Amino acid sequence: MKIKLLHEIDIVRQLGFDLNKLFYKHSASGITIREYSISIVNRLLELSEDCIESLERGRMITASMTARGLLETAGTFIDFIDKMIRARNANDKEKFRNTLRKHFFASREFETELGIKSPHVADGIRFLDKHMPEASDIYNVLCEAVHPNWAGTGGLIMHNSRDSPIFMRSYFAICRSYDSLAATDKVSRSSFIGPLRPDMLLGW
Repeated sequence: MKIKLLHEIDIVRQLGFDLNKLFYKHSASGITIREYSISIVNRLLELSEDCIESLERGRMITASMTARGLLETAGTFIDFIDKMIRARNANDKEKFRNTLRKHFFASREFETELGIKSPHVADGIRFLDKHMPEASDIYNVLCEAVHPNWAGTGGLIMHNSRDSPIFMRSYFAICRSYDSLAATDKVSRSSFIGPLRPDMLLGW
């Protein structure tokens, strides 16, 4: 299983390399989109690598936390890509730039200054369902492990057995969360990177 997970990590690492090679000529927003995309890739890499380390150390709670972070990051980024493409196709420059600001400065701290509501991770997870089967179900299992309820306390702490149903369920969800890396790569390459030119990131 570790080999499969490492393969998924390599996919998104290559995406980061390819993003670094992209140009953003004649695009005022291109550099911001490019840097934001690269930061998302780096976040996915850190989460996915730390998740494997937690699994190897038998730390199912922290593994579930990082796996949940993978889904949230991938979902909100894929949602971001979709909104940017729609705005570009509709020739709506204001929506295009507002979407970029909304995601780049995603925080309640900036909502008043920007006058734009930050994206919610739940929306990202629902959007991820379109590109990764059962993403919401997997996310719910991981949330159960992360929250201090039965799964996150008694299920995984008091009964920390690899043969227990709660352990197996959480382990399966953690491994499935890595499917979000391939989904991120596929959506990025098919609709976001180079829709006009293969060497240019979408911008305006």
